[in-house]
Amino acid sequence: MGLATATTLLAGCTSEVAERAAVSKQLRAEVSTLTEAPGLAQLADLRHLAEPTDGLREWFIGRAMVYRVIEASPEVATIALWRRTRPGPEPFNRNRTAIGSACAKLESAGSVTVRAVTCPHELAGELPDDSAPTWGRAAESRQAVEALRTELDFALWWLLARNADGTQPRREPRGVREVAAAVEKTSRDWERGEHRASAELLQLNERDGRAVGRVRVQASAPDLTHVGTTTTSNRCFTFEVDLSAAPADRQGWAPLVPGVC
Repeated sequence: MGLATATTLLAGCTSEVAERAAVSKQLRAEVSTLTEAPGLAQLADLRHLAEPTDGLREWFIGRAMVYRVIEASPEVATIALWRRTRPGPEPFNRNRTAIGSACAKLESAGSVTVRAVTCPHELAGELPDDSAPTWGRAAESRQAVEALRTELDFALWWLLARNADGTQPRREPRGVREVAAAVEKTSRDWERGEHRASAELLQLNERDGRAVGRVRVQASAPDLTHVGTTTTSNRCFTFEVDLSAAPADRQGWAPLVPGVC
């Protein structure tokens, strides 16, 4: 590597660090404005921040922000905030964005007050997914649970709708043994980057030509509020499918429904 190239790369890295610092500084300065978010100032229980309303979610997304709840009680909560800037106008930076982060403490005593605080741990440099159903600390592992659930739904549909070679209509018989094999195969060594999940059949019976079962899905994923650690989530689902009938349409066919572990 030539000296000129090394100098250019170093300048680029220095510039990126400076941009992150500037975005983070601006984000900390705007923390007090979070009370303007719809319904936030009136929250009676700050634990509800982990399940933001559509209005609250849209308010943050509209300001290029997303958060994760680090910890919360009814009266006190600490959240981690991230913001992504728009790409700069310069040709060299036209596809690059800077991500800044900050932490805030919310306290509820009749109305909610917000102030910037030092983050308890190093935050991830990546922007969390703002489409995640929950914005709690375990949002990423919860997403992994839902991702595997979706794949299990598809695996059961494929099992009931197709023959082993993928042809339709299905002529091959199906039983609980095939259902168990489909669940095991789909969840075996399931990984998506740093997200890992597995499924365990807790119950599976055949009743009047129908497979009735209960499955527990467990997952782990990086904790974006504490670099180097992970969060875990688990959820149980029940299902009941007709072994003799082939579902005609995959659209909207989701046999796994939330249940009790």
